[in-house]
Amino acid sequence: MAVSKSNLEKSVLTLVIPAFRESERLPKFLKTLLDQLPKDIHIIIVDDGSPATDFEILESQLQDLKHPQIELLRYPINRGKGGAIEYGLEHSKSKWVGFLDADGSIPAYEVLALWTYAKTHEDVDFILSSRINLLGKNINRTFKRHLFGRIFVTYLSLLFQVPVYDSQCGFKIFKATVFKKIAHLIQNKRWLWDTELIILAHKFGSKMIEIPIDWKDVPGSKINLISDSLKMALGLWNFKNFLKKNQIK
Repeated sequence: MAVSKSNLEKSVLTLVIPAFRESERLPKFLKTLLDQLPKDIHIIIVDDGSPATDFEILESQLQDLKHPQIELLRYPINRGKGGAIEYGLEHSKSKWVGFLDADGSIPAYEVLALWTYAKTHEDVDFILSSRINLLGKNINRTFKRHLFGRIFVTYLSLLFQVPVYDSQCGFKIFKATVFKKIAHLIQNKRWLWDTELIILAHKFGSKMIEIPIDWKDVPGSKINLISDSLKMALGLWNFKNFLKKNQIK
């Protein structure tokens, strides 16, 4: 399912939504998002090697929506979240790009709020959504998930001195020029992809800002908090060695 060339040219922001077996959660989220979607946003959904039956259900539901700003791409082998995002970004012609989790944990109004901020702050290169418990913001997640997140970002800060509170929140917007400059240096194509993106953007001098959002935990997560957190911690250490070997300070 392809979007028309004219719609591609009108878009200023391309948002990639990586999806693996998301025929149930993603369509529900899209319905709320599309009700508020401005015409300057183009959405690319990348199916990350889901079983054929799951993909066919998703494809059918998206065809029923008949929305001109949605494009659906697919490849048959599961590459991981990062690989799916990269594949989608390769098809973008927008000035701003980004990605958004498929589960609907981030409300549509927060997506629009961050995009409005980006359009009115041209001096900013990279915008991160952040699950910060501030007055007026509602963060609904388990204590275990919060604890593992704080341990991970503390480890990230110790290794790379990156000044972020929440590196793992699933919505980020950045200028396409920023991504093109550092894309070839990203090593991990799975859950650590966006963390490496943040590290590299910081090292190459991008102006970054975190914006607090409302967020809710949605059932159906494919992350194992313990085993995947250990893999990501090891991955960060390996990435630090990679940067050192290639003299990237």
